[in-house]
This record gives sequence, structure tokens and C-alpha cells, in this order.
Amino acid sequence: MPHIPAEKCAKPILDKIRLCTDLLNYERYIKDCAPGAPMCLKPVPDPLAGLPRSSVDAQCLRRSLVPIVFIIGGPGSGKGVQSDLIAKRFGLTHLSVGDLVRQEIRAGSGVGRFVAPIVEAGEEVPKEVILELLKQAMLSRLKTSLGFLIDGFPRDEAQAVAFEEEVARAHLVIYLAARDSTLARRLAGRGREDADEDVAAERLRVFHRHTEVLKRAFGRRCKVVSAEGEPLAVFAIITGHLCSMANEWGFRTAYEHCPKGYVPLHRLQRK
Repeated sequence: MPHIPAEKCAKPILDKIRLCTDLLNYERYIKDCAPGAPMCLKPVPDPLAGLPRSSVDAQCLRRSLVPIVFIIGGPGSGKGVQSDLIAKRFGLTHLSVGDLVRQEIRAGSGVGRFVAPIVEAGEEVPKEVILELLKQAMLSRLKTSLGFLIDGFPRDEAQAVAFEEEVARAHLVIYLAARDSTLARRLAGRGREDADEDVAAERLRVFHRHTEVLKRAFGRRCKVVSAEGEPLAVFAIITGHLCSMANEWGFRTAYEHCPKGYVPLHRLQRK
């Protein structure tokens, strides 16, 4: 009987049961063995095991009515600058997905060790990891937060759906739109690694592929803001959208001007 490589025998089985690293509990593994020996699956440790889990149900974020704003845009669109301005003006808690991931890597946690090679290779971190990091960050700040501004998330529809199913519904999505030539010029001006023409072009292709889907998924909650102008001019437009959101959902926007003793609605709901 001719020898058939174990890889060839195992692939249809693995494809059928769809067991892959996205599940974070198992990896595809073919045991080195003699011809005809059975294929084995090797369990691996849960990479999220190193991340402290909260005993509080993350659904309390949904019940709290806390304002949640996403800000998305291509590389070089100014998400960081606008996030800083929004956080200072409206008192929102700014969470950057990239910063959360880098903190885990620097801390050397189980999650950090898992995502380090993924980040180094320029691949996307699994949404399960990102959601866990966001939930922990939001839960730890919920008692004192006036709302959350999440920077650089979601990147695709799968992340958006998972967040709104497992955490809470976003009230507003700000999409900073700019021409590819503008983004490339800004990246080159920073001297960043992704300013390389080929790298930047690939990042933009991936971004554009997902953006239209996200805009349709969020519908009227997604506000497209031109990021071509000066930061303060862009911020003025964003301010209008945030104030409209506040009026529509009943949130107070300028918390520093609130009457003495005023408590935001989402805090009252938790008492």
C-alpha cells in the first residue's frame, strides 16, 4: 500500500471540524508518526489564561447606559490627535486598542506572549483577545468614567458585531476620512515604519475593504468627517456630532459646566 503523507490525510478532517487557532484553545497539530498512524490533536494552553478575569458580568456595561463612541480611520488620519481633544473636552475615557495590546506585551503576560509574534509579523490580533482587553479596561474604569472613546476599533464587521453582542451598543462612530495621498504624506512626515510605500498601500487596501462594510453596518450612527483639514477644524465638526448624540440619547456633553451635584444618567442607573 503506497505511503500517504499524514498532512494529506489530516487536512480534510481538520477542515471539516474547523478546529483552528481562532478558537484559542487548540492548534492544528499532526503528530510525527509511522505511516498509517492516527492523526492527533494536541491541546494547548488558553492564551487568555494570563489575563485576569473579572467576576462582574460584562453586560453591566450595557445596563449602565454609559456612552460609547468609536473613532476609526486609516493610518495617518489623526485618530490619536482627535481622541486626545475629545477626551479632554468631553471628559470621556480614551481607550486605544493598540496601547492595550502593547501594555500586555511589555508586561510579559500570557496574552502578551501570545500576541507578540502576531504583532511583530504585522498580523491582526484575534478579536477574542481584543474584546477581553477592552472589557477589562472598561469594567475597571466604569465607576469613574463619564463615557468611553475607543480608538482604532472596530477594524471589521466581525469585531463590531462581537462587541455589540458581548459588551454594549455603540452610540456613535466617527469615521475620519482622508485621501490616500494625504495619509501617505502624513506617514512619510512621521518617518514611521509603515510609511514604506508598499506597506502603507497594503494597510490602506485592507482598511478600505472593511470600511464600507462598517459604514453600512452602523448606518446613521456612523458620521463621516473629513480629516483633510487642520486638527481644530476637524474637531469642531466632531464636536457637533457629539453634541447631537448627547441630545439624542439624553447625555450631558460639557460635564464641566453641569450644575453642582449633577450625576450622569449612567451612574444613577447603577445605584
